[in-house]
This record gives sequence, C-alpha cells and structure tokens, in this order.
Amino acid sequence: MKNPFVTTKEKGTGLGLAVCYSIAARHNARIEVETSSNGTIFKMRFPLPTEQDLIF
Repeated sequence: MKNPFVTTKEKGTGLGLAVCYSIAARHNARIEVETSSNGTIFKMRFPLPTEQDLIF
C-alpha cells in the first residue's frame, strides 16, 4: 500500500484500510473489494487452519 493516509472523510485519518491490510498480511489472508453503484464491500478472507496449525 503506497499511501495509507488517504481519506474522503472530513475528520478521517485514512488508516482503516492500511490497518486491515496489515492484519491480513500477518495472517496470510486476502482482502476482496466489490464496488457497485450501491457502494463498496470489503471482505477479508482468512485461510482455514491446518491440523498442524491447531497443535499447541
């Protein structure tokens, strides 16, 4: 992400998506974006854990 400080809100910081991207990257997840005339939907998809991931 080149510039995390982009916002269209008057009092926004623009950090929301940058924080989400950081969380997704740490957990090997991906962010999907769907945009239409009704708005935009962001989905965060996390991989299912393997059996080895569940061993403590």
